[in-house]
Amino acid sequence: MTNGSHGQPVCKQGHTGLHTLKSSTAFSGRVRSDSMWCRSESFACLRIVDNSHVYIDNLGENKVNCCPSGAIRFTQSNRHMWLPNYLDSRGLGALMNPTTHVPDEILERFRKETSATTYSAVWRLSPPADQPWFASADYKLCLMRGVKQFTPGRTMVGRARTLRFIPSRPDLLKLTRKGADSPEYRAMAKCGPGDVLVVEAHTFDEMACILGNMKTRMLWHRKAEGLVTDGAIRDLQLVSEEYGLAVFAKQRSPAGNLPFIEAYEEGEPVNVGGVLVMPGDVVVADDDGVVIVPADRAEEVIDWIEEQEGAEQFVIDLIDKEQVPPGKYYPVSDETKELYRQSLRPANGDAARADSDQAGKGN
Repeated sequence: MTNGSHGQPVCKQGHTGLHTLKSSTAFSGRVRSDSMWCRSESFACLRIVDNSHVYIDNLGENKVNCCPSGAIRFTQSNRHMWLPNYLDSRGLGALMNPTTHVPDEILERFRKETSATTYSAVWRLSPPADQPWFASADYKLCLMRGVKQFTPGRTMVGRARTLRFIPSRPDLLKLTRKGADSPEYRAMAKCGPGDVLVVEAHTFDEMACILGNMKTRMLWHRKAEGLVTDGAIRDLQLVSEEYGLAVFAKQRSPAGNLPFIEAYEEGEPVNVGGVLVMPGDVVVADDDGVVIVPADRAEEVIDWIEEQEGAEQFVIDLIDKEQVPPGKYYPVSDETKELYRQSLRPANGDAARADSDQAGKGN
C-alpha cells in the first residue's frame, strides 16, 4: 500500500479514499502487519497496517460492521462479502472477545451450586423474543455429552477460554508449530484464576490426546481452575494431583495428539460435547456433568438457581413435616414457589416489631 497525492493510503490497485478504523472496534488479538485484501471497486480494500489500525476503502455506500465471529463484513446494495479473519502472521489467534465479562462475584455464587440445578436454569431460559419462527434457537443444548469427570469430588466453575484442534497434516504443522507462540500456549496464556481451558478435539480417534503434564504446567503457573475437553488427556495423576487442576475429558490415553489432531486456533467459539462454548461463558462442572451458561445470561441464571434451591429446601421441609409422597410438592410449581416467597416475608406483627425496635435504636 502506498500514499496518494494527499497522503491518503492507496491500495495496490490504486483505490483511494481510505479511512482508518480502530481495530478495537472490530478485532481482538494480534493482527498481521502485511495483510492485503482487495476486491473490485464494487466492494472494498482492507489492509492491516499495524496492531492498532486498519485501512478500509470507502468507495460508494460501503458500510463496515463487525460480524458475530469478529470478521469484517462489508455491505453494499444488499450484497455481502465476508473477509477472512485477520489474526496474526499464521492466520491463528482470536477475534472474538467475550461480549460480557462475568465478574468473580458471580462465579463465587455458582460455586455453591450443582451442575444439575444449573442445567435446569439454562434449559428453561427464554430465547430472544424477536427471533423469526423459521430461524430460531434456544439454550437447551447446554449439557456436554461424552465428557466425564476425572477428578472425582471436584466442582469446577470458571470462565471459558477456548482452544480448537483440527485434523493434522504436514502443511498445517508449518503454520502451528511456533514454539511458545503455538495456539495451545496462546490459549493457556489467557487463563488465570477463575478461568477454565475448554478444548474442542472433535476427533474420530478417542485415544487422540490434547495435553499432558508438560504443557498443562502452564495452566498451573497461570492458576487456572482446570480444563474440559471432548478429547483424551494423559498424565492425569500429575495434572490433577501435582498441579491441582480439575479435569473433565472424554478419555484417558497414553498417546499424543499426532498423527490425529493439532491445535489450530484459540479464542473462538468451539463445539465441545455437542455444546457451543463462547469465550467467556461460565463452565459449571461436577460429578454429574459439564454445563455451559451463556455469559450474557449468567446473572439471570444464578438468580433463578438461588431462589430455586431455597424453594426446594422449603418443599423438603413440607414433605418431611407432612410425611407425604414428594409428588405432592415436587417438581416445584409456581404456586409452591410463591408460598416459599411468602414464607420469607416477615409477618405484619414481626414487621411492626422490627420497625419499633429500629425506632427505639434511633432514640
